[in-house]
Amino acid sequence: MTHKVRLILARHGQTDWNAQRRFQGKTDVPLNEAGLNEAKALAERLKNWPFDVIYASPLSRALKTAQIISEVNVNGGSIKVCNELEEMGFGIWEKLSIHEVIKNFPGQYEAWKDDPSKMIPPGGESFKEIIGRVKPVLEDILNGQNREVLVVAHGGVIRAIVASLLGLSPSGIWHMRLDNCGLVGLVCKDEQASLLFWNDALHLHVPFELIDKLPIL
Repeated sequence: MTHKVRLILARHGQTDWNAQRRFQGKTDVPLNEAGLNEAKALAERLKNWPFDVIYASPLSRALKTAQIISEVNVNGGSIKVCNELEEMGFGIWEKLSIHEVIKNFPGQYEAWKDDPSKMIPPGGESFKEIIGRVKPVLEDILNGQNREVLVVAHGGVIRAIVASLLGLSPSGIWHMRLDNCGLVGLVCKDEQASLLFWNDALHLHVPFELIDKLPIL
């Protein structure tokens, strides 16, 4: 890659399971009313950013967020759905709340939170597997012709992308908070990536009519 790619990563809006602190993983849970409003605020924030393409997870909470963004974006932002961007699988933890996992699987949640590359939820995916799964998408983004790229996906997948690009440890990246509809920005050039910002969610905390005044970079 010799050209510069500006890469924005966006987490999807809230679902009922997010609000209940349940593991969603590959379970297709839709946006709730709050999540739809978050996605609209995110779309307002990004409407003047001329994305060449939007990559999106096929799970409805991410795809719907991407569609809301695309509908108002100055470029329209054609959407490329990639199965590789599905959230990491949490196996038998899916549908359970964090409290239920801690109660029913003593010590496992703490071990996973400390380093998801070493402790895998029963029937789930390791963080290493997620990094391998998203690699073809990253290669497509970095070696393609697009210069302004948006990825709408999930917390685990976004962490895998950033960890892969920046060479960060799995344990370190999981200690970085990422809110629903939070933004992560990177610039990639000459096989190197630089982090511009992490978890920018100002658009969720100002009046809607002021959102388009907020900067992106």
